Amino acid sequence: MLNIVIQRKEEYENVKKNENDDNKNAETSTVGNLSVYNEKGENIFSCFTLENGGTSTHISGTDRRILAGVYYLRWTSSNTNSGLAIKYDYWKKENHLEKIKDGTQGRNIAVWVMSDTIKNHNKRRILIHIGNYPQDTLGCILCGYTNENNGKIGNSTKAVNDLFLLFEKYGIENFKLTIKEI
Repeated sequence: MLNIVIQRKEEYENVKKNENDDNKNAETSTVGNLSVYNEKGENIFSCFTLENGGTSTHISGTDRRILAGVYYLRWTSSNTNSGLAIKYDYWKKENHLEKIKDGTQGRNIAVWVMSDTIKNHNKRRILIHIGNYPQDTLGCILCGYTNENNGKIGNSTKAVNDLFLLFEKYGIENFKLTIKEI
């Protein structure tokens, strides 16, 4: 089993996607570190994460980060994550139909963060996908290679591509995700 650990590090207030946005479009965000460890405990991948700020919850429709805990991952389709397939043709959904076994009809491939122990968690459809701003999350987990130190991350498409390639190389069913609070 390979272990993914997300350690939430810092929250930011009033994060705007564009500098010209007014405060009504500002959101809170949480930046963390994601590390993947192989069976020997060696770190084989690292990046930053971005989630919504505020109190973690299991309640759907709240645009908040998920509860700290242990999760498993599955391939799914989604209407988010289109930038991944635009930059990397390999990730076009039609190239991966055999992986998507959940009956979803989205246009793009993504990773679904699932739990058998947190009541109603799977109804939230929390995904790992591309994005650099808290406005992109809707409760999901975004990955990027740079931390802008202002509540945003960068180089998300490349980080998600590299992470998804690891899922494919080792088999997504062989990963366990542990999320730790600040």
